[in-house]
Amino acid sequence: MVGPARRPDRPGPRQGLARRRARKALAGGLSGGIVASRWLSSAAEEARLRAGDMLGEARTSLGEEAPPPPRPRSTDDDHGHEH
Repeated sequence: MVGPARRPDRPGPRQGLARRRARKALAGGLSGGIVASRWLSSAAEEARLRAGDMLGEARTSLGEEAPPPPRPRSTDDDHGHEH
């Protein structure tokens, strides 16, 4: 007795399970990557702040005044008036 012919566009039960597992693994890997990049970004910001503090301390010990922090650049140049 031969079973019904399978349509080529519909995966079998094992293929569907494999696809679901692969999708879940991929989503887990991507979410882990997002968490890692956030952690790295936070660590880099902390290192930048510590380096700035150390430079400020060094300048103070030399009797120099620390320069003011730079103004953040705006990417929105069109804000309703000319300069």
